Amino acid sequence: MKKYLDDLSAGIPAPGGGSASALVSAVGVSCLLMVVNFTIGKKGYEAHTDELKEILAKLSVLNAQLSADIDEDIVAYLELSGAYKLPKDDKSRNEKIHQALKNALSVPVRILEISNQAKPFAARLSEIGNKNLLSDVDCGISFLQAAIESAKANIDVNLKAIEKAGCRGGK
Repeated sequence: MKKYLDDLSAGIPAPGGGSASALVSAVGVSCLLMVVNFTIGKKGYEAHTDELKEILAKLSVLNAQLSADIDEDIVAYLELSGAYKLPKDDKSRNEKIHQALKNALSVPVRILEISNQAKPFAARLSEIGNKNLLSDVDCGISFLQAAIESAKANIDVNLKAIEKAGCRGGK
């Protein structure tokens, strides 16, 4: 984590905001997972065990994708940066830029979708989760909302770049 934060704060091109958005969403989902794990098997919550196990399974899948997206956004940025550095007379340059822009757009779209998918679980955990961890549910919600807003910002930037580059089928 320290290396990632050092890289994020350094004067290097990646990781950047997109990767950080995935990290923030993963932190939000992880907070929710913690609540689930501190609720399953605890006295007074037995009636919700099956539902909590389902939530655990679903959030675990979302968290794995977000963890992958932290690195995937870096890869997408480096691909795009490399495409822009191709010589202007390279016949495949425009096609590579267009494809890289679409790939760069796909990561924040996925972060937005996953963050939105996780929010209903947070609402449900507010109702059935360990009452000693309601502040952790609230933290999870806050992180998910921050990830949604930052993913939207990255989507907007990528859509503008796609439009400027004249990519077909970008929107």
